[in-house]
Amino acid sequence: MDPTTYTGPPKVPEVFNVMPQLGRALNYTHPHYGDPNYVPENIGGKLFGLSIGTMVLTGIIVLLRLFARIFLVWGLGSDDWVIAVAAVRDIDKTEGN
Repeated sequence: MDPTTYTGPPKVPEVFNVMPQLGRALNYTHPHYGDPNYVPENIGGKLFGLSIGTMVLTGIIVLLRLFARIFLVWGLGSDDWVIAVAAVRDIDKTEGN
């Protein structure tokens, strides 16, 4: 490429030009911004249910892994102990909220 004939970066086809949409997304303001009577939805119950669900799922997965390692492989490795401790700590942190 001859540096004397350089005309700048190649033009992007209009189909791939997402900057106007991105600009609108970055300049978004909430519809109730500044409204003193607006009360946001309380999603505490949903978050609590989600945390309990992930805690139960974690417990099931770790118990299945330990079961498989104990009864199928006939031994636990150091990685299994680390996973068990991490799962207990995760459950403890979830209940602590």
